[in-house]
Amino acid sequence: MKITKTQIEAVYEVAVRIFADLVKLESGVKLLQEQYQWNPTSARYYLSAHSLMMTGELFQKTISASATDYFLSRIAKDQGPLALETAVRAVRKHIKYYESVRPVTLRSLIAWLQQSMSFQFQRLSLLLKRRTHSAHRSN
Repeated sequence: MKITKTQIEAVYEVAVRIFADLVKLESGVKLLQEQYQWNPTSARYYLSAHSLMMTGELFQKTISASATDYFLSRIAKDQGPLALETAVRAVRKHIKYYESVRPVTLRSLIAWLQQSMSFQFQRLSLLLKRRTHSAHRSN
């Protein structure tokens, strides 16, 4: 069964709360299962991937490219460029790991990552320039 955009948005929100120690993992899994029809095992994979992205560590279970995109976009928006850089490092580790254990490449994810990261960094650069410009005007 394909994971929907609504499910991806929900798992991200729960993952953020778990990462901040506001919600326990099993409570988050139960909420996702009951309210968003997540398979509990899949929910744990996605929640774990978010946590590992936030710390720049390798995640071994693959999440969808659309979920990866959403997670990185939200991390950039919510946490800023340093957190995004850390998350990208985790995704790169995942790609390298996955390609070492499977006889395939994640070309679509790699291509998407390059395109998305370029776009995300452009957006963040503009945002930082606006903030810097606004700060100079208020001084």
